[in-house]
Amino acid sequence: MFTLPKPIKPRLIRKIICLITAVTAMSPCFANETSTGRFIDRVDFLTEFYIYQDVRTFTNHKNAELREAYLVSAETEFEAIFVSLDSILHFGMLYSNYLGMGRQSAAILFDPREANYALVPYFEFRHQEIFYQIGLDHRCFHQIDRKTRSISPYWNQIYIRASSANYRFPQMRKNYIDAGRNTYLDNLRWQVTAGYFVSKFGGMDRTLISGGHPWRATAAGDIGYSFYRSESWILSGHNKITLLSDTSGTPFWIGGLGIDADVHNRGYAIGFFINYNYEFSRNLPLFSNDQLIELGIRFRY
Repeated sequence: MFTLPKPIKPRLIRKIICLITAVTAMSPCFANETSTGRFIDRVDFLTEFYIYQDVRTFTNHKNAELREAYLVSAETEFEAIFVSLDSILHFGMLYSNYLGMGRQSAAILFDPREANYALVPYFEFRHQEIFYQIGLDHRCFHQIDRKTRSISPYWNQIYIRASSANYRFPQMRKNYIDAGRNTYLDNLRWQVTAGYFVSKFGGMDRTLISGGHPWRATAAGDIGYSFYRSESWILSGHNKITLLSDTSGTPFWIGGLGIDADVHNRGYAIGFFINYNYEFSRNLPLFSNDQLIELGIRFRY
C-alpha cells in the first residue's frame, strides 16, 4: 500500500465556503465545531493507490490451438482509493488492461490476439483484519486481427468480496512485514468472492448490459501463504479455485496454483512467479487455458 505523506484534507475548500457564507451573512461558520465541519474533517481524498505490471510467457501447451493462442502476455492494473471516511469506508476504482500475443506462420514473432479491459468501481469497508467490498466489474474482451469468436464478450458483474487485510501485497509489506508481524495468521492471505452477471436492468436494451458469454454467476476463493520472509525477500505460494455457472445451471470448475518470489524495498517490489492452470471441467466455453504453465516477472508499487 502506498499512502500519501499527508492525505489531502478539504480544509481549504471548507474555509472558502465558510468565508463566502460569512461575507454574505448566511452563516458564521468559522466555528470548528459545526456538524458540517466535523464531517468534512473526517473525509480524506486520494489516500491510496497501487500500480501493477507483469509480463509472462507460456509453456506446456496441451494442443496446437493453445500453442497458437498463448505465447506472451502483459497485464497492467491501476487502483486508487479516491475518498475515505474515517479510514473505514472507502470508494475506489480499479482499471485493468491485458494484452495477449500468440504465434502465426508468417515471419512475425509476436502476434497480438487479445486486448481485454476492465473498469471496477467499488466501496470497501474495513473492519479490523477483514476488508469487505461491493462493486461492479465491467469487463470486455476484444480480438485483434483475427476473429475466432462471433462477438466480443463483455459483462457487468455485481460482486461482493471479503479478504484479509494483508491480501494486497503493498499492504502486507507495510502493515505486516515492516511492522515485524510474523505469526501464522500474518503470513496467511485469503479472499472470497461471489458475483452475479447482470443480463437485464429495467427497460434498458439488454445488448448494452451484457453479451457474448454464457455465464450467470460465479464464486471464487484464493488463499496464499508466505512460508519465508526476510527484510527484502518473500517466498510464498497460492491456490485459487473459481466456480462458474452458465445460464443453464451447468457448473465449471477452474483453478490456478502458483509460487511467488518477491524482492521489496521502499514501497517497490519486483516479483518472479510460476503458475499452473487447471480445469476440473472439460469443454470450458470461453478462455480455456487448461494445463498451461506461466513464467513471469511483475512490478508492484
